[in-house]
Amino acid sequence: MKLHIIDYVSIFLYTILILYVGVRFKRRINTNTFLISERNLGFFSSCMTISASKVGAGLLLTYSALVFAYGFNALWLFGGYVFGYLIFYFFASKLKIEADKYNYYTLPDYFRKRYGSTSAYLISILVFLSMFGWILTNLIGGGKTITLISGFSFPTGVIFMGIIIVVYLVVGGFSSVVKTDVIQYLCIIVIFLLLLIVIFTGALSGYSTSNIEKMEIGKIVTFFLTGFLFPLGSAELWQRVYATKSIKDIRKSLVTASILYFVLGVILSLICLRITELAIDTSNEFALIEGLGILLPMGFTGLLVVAFFAAIMSSADTFIFTTSSAFCQDYVQKLFNLSNDTVVKLMKIFMLIFTTLGVILSILLKNIIDVTFLFAALTLSIGIISLVSWIRSKVFPFSINLAIIANIIITLIVLFTIGIDMKIIISSIFSILTFLFIGEVISIVKNRRTSRNTV
Repeated sequence: MKLHIIDYVSIFLYTILILYVGVRFKRRINTNTFLISERNLGFFSSCMTISASKVGAGLLLTYSALVFAYGFNALWLFGGYVFGYLIFYFFASKLKIEADKYNYYTLPDYFRKRYGSTSAYLISILVFLSMFGWILTNLIGGGKTITLISGFSFPTGVIFMGIIIVVYLVVGGFSSVVKTDVIQYLCIIVIFLLLLIVIFTGALSGYSTSNIEKMEIGKIVTFFLTGFLFPLGSAELWQRVYATKSIKDIRKSLVTASILYFVLGVILSLICLRITELAIDTSNEFALIEGLGILLPMGFTGLLVVAFFAAIMSSADTFIFTTSSAFCQDYVQKLFNLSNDTVVKLMKIFMLIFTTLGVILSILLKNIIDVTFLFAALTLSIGIISLVSWIRSKVFPFSINLAIIANIIITLIVLFTIGIDMKIIISSIFSILTFLFIGEVISIVKNRRTSRNTV
């Protein structure tokens, strides 16, 4: 693809807008604003940031690959997401009450209060690894997208995104994430709707189903479970529940975000199916970008870059913030009993460190879809543990600890023996459930023996 002057103008204006919004209220940023937006997000901001944080490179590129392979059957993934958000709707009300009462900042704070420090530290490992993994998927996707669309080198694209994100993150923290998310999600919805209209006004006749496979029931279940468990395992969603000012606003935000999310899935599916009419290799992980580049008229390429920038940066900034939060708040602060003011200073340093590390690793890694499957497995592990802790509030801490340790070991074994594909997600779900059950049995037997000895 070749960029024209109007495309460069679109990209330049978007970059200036995001930087302006991200740093505009620098003087109003205090410690609590930086960490959790003073727990005062209203419905609109909460809805936009919940929606934006889930639309990144991993979703756009991996989901488009699934649509090319399975057609509208891939919407089972979005259906699972919507169902997961609606289930989380009931959990979020209880979570918000606890968060306000006990001053939660991170997902592990919930586990620390209920199951002790060991469980919290172990769940923090999963949170840290999954969040850092999502940083990589977004930087890889963003860098390759820029390369394909503009012709700039991959490192140039990744470094460009990293610099923009870290500038407004260091200035405003969580508050800047939310403010930029509002702008970015509006850009995503408006531009993708515009792209849909433009490509469907062309002369192409109808999408081809010749290369679309029939989806097996096992894959449908896996897709649906993946979407269903994701909200419960998303540490950034928990932080948004903590940051929203009322239960009423949380409920409205989750319902609206679910609807918007499914609508985006339909729009993306229609765009991908339109692309199947073209004589391109849709097995290529960047077929979405290549197809849009062919279908769009001159002057729209810049908008395409902006749409992907908005999607990728709205997720990448969230994951950089949450990764830094997981490390600084869940480990350093708890181990050394630091004040929140000191933690904010540390988080600014580690945001820069993790962004730099993410940029370097994303340049070295290549296959975004494989990376997405790996870190999706970790997120689902958190989701299962969270779901079990909600359903069975008196689950034994030993069960959680055993399940997390076993899951990490089994995931590593699968990674180095079988490789990365949908199997790693299935093995993660199976191992967590199995060892949670084993841990409960061991704990019950041990408690009964202790009771008998006491008598």
